[in-house]
Amino acid sequence: MAFRDHVGPIVLEFPPFPRQRRLEPADFHARLDDFLGRLPPGFEYAVELRDSRLLTPVYRDLIARHGVAHTYNYWSAMPAPGAQAAIVPPEAGPFTVVRLLLRPGTWYEDQRDRFKPFDRLVEPDEK
Repeated sequence: MAFRDHVGPIVLEFPPFPRQRRLEPADFHARLDDFLGRLPPGFEYAVELRDSRLLTPVYRDLIARHGVAHTYNYWSAMPAPGAQAAIVPPEAGPFTVVRLLLRPGTWYEDQRDRFKPFDRLVEPDEK
C-alpha cells in the first residue's frame, strides 16, 4: 500500500449494460453490495453510475452502508446532478465527487470529433 497516502478517491464507473445483458436494479444492487464488501480497506471509493435506472433509494442506502460516495455526473443518460442529489444528498456521503462530462441528451460518439484532441475546453458551460 505504498501509494495510500497519495491517492484520492477511487472512482468506480459502471457504464450502461448492453440491452441483451442489462441487469435489473435489484440484481445490480446485490452485485454491487458484494463487490463493495470485497474492496481493500483504507481507500476512499466513489461509485459513478451511467444508468439512471440504478440510481434509487436502495442504491443510496447501499453505498452509505459501505461508506462509499456517489459520483454526481453530468452525462448523457443520467439526470442532472441536482436531480441525482435529490436521491443521494451530498451531505449523506463521506465526501463528494462531481464529474462534468457531456451535457445530458448528447452522446460521446456524436461529440468525439469535436472534442479531439481532448486538451482544451470546447464547450464551456457558463451556468
